Amino acid sequence: MMANGQIYLRPEHDQWDLIRACAARRPFDAAIVYARYIAPYPAGHPRAGHSPTELTDALRDVEFPYVVDPGTPALAKRDVATAKEASRLRESPMVAALDLPLRFADLAGRGRRDQFVDDTMVAQVGADAVAPPYLEYKHRGPDVLELNIMMLRRCIASAAEQLPVAFIQLTRAAFLDGLLPRIAPAYAQTGVTRVFIRVRGLEAESASAREFGDYVDAIAAFAGRGVEVVPDCVGRLGPPLIAGGAASFSTGAVYFRKVAVPLLNKGGGGGVEVFYEVPQGWHEVPRGARHRAPRCFVPGCVAATTTASLDDVREHNLHLLREESRLAAANPAAWYAARLVASGQPDAVAWGEVLREFAQRAA
Repeated sequence: MMANGQIYLRPEHDQWDLIRACAARRPFDAAIVYARYIAPYPAGHPRAGHSPTELTDALRDVEFPYVVDPGTPALAKRDVATAKEASRLRESPMVAALDLPLRFADLAGRGRRDQFVDDTMVAQVGADAVAPPYLEYKHRGPDVLELNIMMLRRCIASAAEQLPVAFIQLTRAAFLDGLLPRIAPAYAQTGVTRVFIRVRGLEAESASAREFGDYVDAIAAFAGRGVEVVPDCVGRLGPPLIAGGAASFSTGAVYFRKVAVPLLNKGGGGGVEVFYEVPQGWHEVPRGARHRAPRCFVPGCVAATTTASLDDVREHNLHLLREESRLAAANPAAWYAARLVASGQPDAVAWGEVLREFAQRAA
């Protein structure tokens, strides 16, 4: 079990060199890898013929625990059977028993549903935890709770030495409608002890006071029933959520700091410049402006030097959030709320005020 305050890296599809380069300094504690990132490369892919497991091989080589995210909501995407960005996903063994796109009715029969779970688990051999496939919750969409719970129970019964976990993905509208506290009892009753929550369309790093408060309430609904919550793809919102009761959180160094609106994307690369996370600033600046920003308080950080590489800056972005998460876990919520408010950054101030109210209610 991971200790509170530790963080998961969401690596990009080709970041095995970054994982190995920073292993000695441990800027993160574990990783979450998309299942499609370890599926065979399809014909015509630039890396066709290479090992498809370079990410997980790197994690094992340097002894980082990891979990595989099945990413199965993407299988319901209307053009998943033909879309170029889904070509590697279609190579995964977890789609062997499916017709694409996935329809919820296809999983009504136990035989096909159990085969889907088993095939998905096969793709996670070697991971420290194992997750079943999962369907997305939508506001006013089909009721998929029963299917998700049945697939989770199948996974728990078959997990053997791996820790069974669950991914819960929902749209922002369903999140704001209070879905998470309503489904928390059903997940707790399965015996699962850790869930990864993904809110699709939530701009996590600029979350409103209401969104942050709803997240803290959802965490409490699970934690009160003995289930650890790991907010997934939340970037700098992660440490405040730890102060609000989350066990840990996931982030990427640059990407995967929110759950994107598209169900399937290319997974990083193009369009976003590597930025510099400002220490105690709760915002970022362009990499070229990092020399004018406060220096990192993490010993040995070289990201602000003129000779820093892109990976040095990526590592800084990770270890800064790691240290913030440790502070959030080690101190009372009221203390961390004051730290957020003192930053003067509008989003952080709003989170701090909500966190302060949370601490007062809990006192």
